[in-house]
Amino acid sequence: MRILKKAKFKSYGWADNPVIGENLFREYDLRNPLIPLTKGGKQIEPAINTEGFFVLGQAYGTYVRKVLKKKKMSVGCDYRSYSKGNTYAFITGVLSTGVDVIDIGVVITPMLYFSQYHLKLISAAMITASHNDNGWTGLKLAKGYSKTFGPEDIVGFKKLVYSEKFMKGAGHYSKFEGMDRLYLADIQKTVKPYLKKRKLKVIVSGANGGGSYFIPRLIKSLGFDVIEFECDLDWDFPKFNPNPEDMKFVNAIGEFVRKQGADIGVVVDGDGDRLGVVDEKGNIIFSDRVGLFIARFLVQKMPPAQNIVIDVKSTGAYSIDTILNKYKSRIVFSKTGHSYVKAKSDEIGALAGFEKSGHFFLRQKFGKGYDDACMSAAWFVTILSNNDAPLSEIMSQQPKSYQSPTLEPSTTNDSVKYDIVDEVTEIFRKMKKNGENFAGKRIKELVTINGVRFIFDNGSWGLIRASSNQPVLVITAESFNTRKEMYDIIQAIQGLLSKFDGVGEYDQKMPPYTGEDKQKVTK
Repeated sequence: MRILKKAKFKSYGWADNPVIGENLFREYDLRNPLIPLTKGGKQIEPAINTEGFFVLGQAYGTYVRKVLKKKKMSVGCDYRSYSKGNTYAFITGVLSTGVDVIDIGVVITPMLYFSQYHLKLISAAMITASHNDNGWTGLKLAKGYSKTFGPEDIVGFKKLVYSEKFMKGAGHYSKFEGMDRLYLADIQKTVKPYLKKRKLKVIVSGANGGGSYFIPRLIKSLGFDVIEFECDLDWDFPKFNPNPEDMKFVNAIGEFVRKQGADIGVVVDGDGDRLGVVDEKGNIIFSDRVGLFIARFLVQKMPPAQNIVIDVKSTGAYSIDTILNKYKSRIVFSKTGHSYVKAKSDEIGALAGFEKSGHFFLRQKFGKGYDDACMSAAWFVTILSNNDAPLSEIMSQQPKSYQSPTLEPSTTNDSVKYDIVDEVTEIFRKMKKNGENFAGKRIKELVTINGVRFIFDNGSWGLIRASSNQPVLVITAESFNTRKEMYDIIQAIQGLLSKFDGVGEYDQKMPPYTGEDKQKVTK
């Protein structure tokens, strides 16, 4: 066998050899297109084929035996036209190393993590492209209960793959039916003691992705009136990419909520580990605010001084929220990425971890510590059932601010994005040292654990970081003062990035500036 790191798509080499490009290996998972795609005007070459998945299975089976000292694992895949074929190739590779495989079928990622607890298996693999566009594929690998690969694990796994030194054996294959019923029943059992009698009308959507099959069943089982929006399964994703940060998708949900007179809209991504919410007015609630909504409820059910982890993209409102401060909650920053937030939450025994993209990690008696959009959605509607007020009114009790959507300018390639962030970080260090203004404000503090988060004297801030799984940058901003200030910060960031040749088109534009509210935002 000869692994090709590069091969022309549709060539004989592509067809007859395992292709595993180096850019398949991301910070904490494996992800890349199967076919040539364009992102922000930049061409992204495919870096994996079906036979490559066979090799990845050989490598993970070897890892399971040598590192985890086990000989059995569970495997699942997301709902995409090509995922089953890649999964069977992966499973065949695992079996060839002498590791038994329990195939739980087409599922969402948290269902795979749940299967580890139910089947008592610390090893598991999910073939999924997560929230990425059609044509992408990938692999999320477990190394324990509620533990997935981090950067060091990916580096080691990459070396193992290219070494082609795999164990030999003959594993046993079996199929497990009904994991979805067990998974949904576990969520119901967790939240039902906290459910109140308020009957909510809930709009649910997975944008025709895999989450569409499970989220309506769950919310209905909790006794709520459910109206589905784009929940018919269609792996071509004909109208929207199933991504809770896709403004086109979430705005469409908001409009449907208003038309139906619903109390809330709930959306999940393609592999069911990210949550998005809109209120009864159809307004988008950014996912870090969704997390704060949940956190405010959970801290009141536990002893004080609980740790809460948030990523560097998240709102600064956690630190000044009256309820979290009343219960002496400790807010801890983490690098962005589901693996980082999950690991940090476990490391410090946090009550929960929240990532701006909608990955939530509920722990202790509120969850099993892995990112689960269905569990998070169940908790959100359960908490809302404890209140008679409209969701928008409840959300207004949080510290007020103006937040930008997450914007992703493309870069020439993966290495360029990190170079740009390094240069930008150094620019901000010099600005702070020299007392220079950015967007008309003085920089008070820099957080550089993941890109650069610059914080002004008035608490407003902006962020520039490299995406962990795509050749793009990630920018966002928040103002605790005026909407205009938030727009000024984004405009200043875009102006700075425009000076770099490696930066291309943005995935989406800022919504039009609509002026200020009648009253100035206060803390």
